[in-house]
Amino acid sequence: MIEAKLSLEIQEHMLPNVVKDAISAARSLDIPYLWVDALCIRQDRTDGGDWEEHVNVMGKIYGNARVTIGAISSTSCQEGFLDHQEPELYVHYRSTLRPGATGLLRLRLGYFGPGRAYLPSLNDEAFIINSSLSVWGSRGWTYQEEIMSTRFLGFGKTELLFSCPSSASCLGGYQRIDKFMPQNGLDWRHKSDFITWYYIIRGYNARSLGLTYPTDMFPALAGLARTFGEAAGLLDSDYVAGMWKPWLLDSLLWYTKGKYEATNLDYLLRCVASPQPYITPTWSWLNSNMKSVEPLLLEWGLPTAAAYERLEAIIVPKGQDAFGEITEGRLQVLGKVVWLPVVHLERVKECFPFTSKPWTMDPGGGHRWHLCLDWAPLRTEECKGLMMLLMGSLKTKRPDRTTSDTSLAGLLLHKGQPGTGDGRLFRVGMFYSAPDLDDLDPQPEGSAERFFEGCVDELVEIF
Repeated sequence: MIEAKLSLEIQEHMLPNVVKDAISAARSLDIPYLWVDALCIRQDRTDGGDWEEHVNVMGKIYGNARVTIGAISSTSCQEGFLDHQEPELYVHYRSTLRPGATGLLRLRLGYFGPGRAYLPSLNDEAFIINSSLSVWGSRGWTYQEEIMSTRFLGFGKTELLFSCPSSASCLGGYQRIDKFMPQNGLDWRHKSDFITWYYIIRGYNARSLGLTYPTDMFPALAGLARTFGEAAGLLDSDYVAGMWKPWLLDSLLWYTKGKYEATNLDYLLRCVASPQPYITPTWSWLNSNMKSVEPLLLEWGLPTAAAYERLEAIIVPKGQDAFGEITEGRLQVLGKVVWLPVVHLERVKECFPFTSKPWTMDPGGGHRWHLCLDWAPLRTEECKGLMMLLMGSLKTKRPDRTTSDTSLAGLLLHKGQPGTGDGRLFRVGMFYSAPDLDDLDPQPEGSAERFFEGCVDELVEIF
């Protein structure tokens, strides 16, 4: 009924308060046209066409708008943002050193909401309070809106935030030259690399819990991914489950940081073997079970060389769009595989930069392996049945500069839940051998390669 009426005329009194305030803001800025997703895009996804078509061009919509209005202070579409303010106290003061110097001192809360105390620095306080800790700042769909807008005007609880490609400021007295949001603008044309894309993924991963529909994981990133790909000279067919094929190896070698979603292997396998609904393959760093990931490249500092014979990622999209929902994802690798020798595992008490304590393995030969698991095992027995698939290598100079050391890395795999007959392989972690960076405890040269000596290349398929 409402949709039928809106097709003829938009009656302002029927609109949510957020939209009403956006209309008022646009009028005040003398902007005659206003784009509202809920009105300009048919929200009925069963017809497929209109919603999917517009999801793919959201980057162009934000990028070509004169300004994007962000209702940062609103917790829902029914809560307006123009008159929403946090309590403030103004105190008159007069200088005792210079009697002619008078003014007002503004006092406000140093936290955002009950139970979320925060002691921000002077430079970041306005942004933290108004954006990062807001409902708007936790929603997946607003990530594109934040990054891809040429100009952004955010109405917060205590400040009015404005950002453009040249600067950012809080219209209440505070300004920063370095932008508080990584807008693309002209930047991506000069820096469209793996690290840039990873930081985009990291920011989006932090908001992935803020999706009303979990299946929006890829659609909510589609416009941004398409725009980035165009700037980087990549093809649509290069995009696979949040990764790009030219950087696929370094993208696959990621480990989890922070709190684990799975506390035991059975629970993890149950989640990945029969997801309802299906969202992403286990090898993607947008894996719905992992909310904070980091690539090994950041620790190694150099790209990884391939240690496999063949690597292919296969994605089955739900519709016609390569950046939208997927119904299946498979990774085919022809490489060396060995069973993990559980008897040699040892838990590490402290190991930076991992927040969850990882495991190490010394199977003899003097070379140590680090295991980064996607769950939090308490005993070594929980790691039985793991397979080590060699993926990449990195050659580094030893401290003496006369010899070199080769570090290897790969994926940890496990078959489906025991007793179910599920023979599919799933990613459950990664492993790597750290470069020998000091002379205190040198590792024998070539010890990492010897671990995989005698292994015959096998074709494995990871779901």
